[in-house]
Amino acid sequence: MWLNNIKLNDKKVLSPVEFLVLANSISDEYQGANTILQNINNQIEHWAGTPGTIYPVLHRLRKLQLLDLDPDKKLSFRTSEKGLHFFISTIHSFEEHFDSNRSFLYQ
Repeated sequence: MWLNNIKLNDKKVLSPVEFLVLANSISDEYQGANTILQNINNQIEHWAGTPGTIYPVLHRLRKLQLLDLDPDKKLSFRTSEKGLHFFISTIHSFEEHFDSNRSFLYQ
């Protein structure tokens, strides 16, 4: 499984940016969209996300039921149970992929 082809139910679902947003939305508490954006921008040196990037991604992740929206605050999100399970299973798939190709990487 390659990063540009993250799948849910055998369909291509997430871009690397969407996966990054999902990863940065994992929390017990709801986080504002600006907080999520700031966390991402603090992690990546040569790319700066903007509100014009993050809001459509948050909307799409919510439509896929990977994020929950805070019922009391506009634009506050956290990863849903489905999103958390999806994230964990994707990370396990990455680990399996890289473990199976480890000998190739060290040649």
